[in-house]
Amino acid sequence: MDSSTYRAMREEGRKEGREAGRKEELSKACRMLVKAKLGHLPPEAAAFESTLDIDTLSGVFDRLLEAPDPKAARSILRSLER
Repeated sequence: MDSSTYRAMREEGRKEGREAGRKEELSKACRMLVKAKLGHLPPEAAAFESTLDIDTLSGVFDRLLEAPDPKAARSILRSLER
């Protein structure tokens, strides 16, 4: 295998690994915020695991962070189920 091809494949693997790690950390942070806002982790929070788009997950994190009350946090969770 050509060394430049090998390096490109390794870099792509690293990039995918970093992205997966970032997604997992965002998902974990969202679950922690929900638990802090609601006092428990409802089943709807499982939607974080199925949210494939990191940008969407990041937006959800921001919205949860700014949610003024439990009702707003629940509304955010419900919006993910659609």
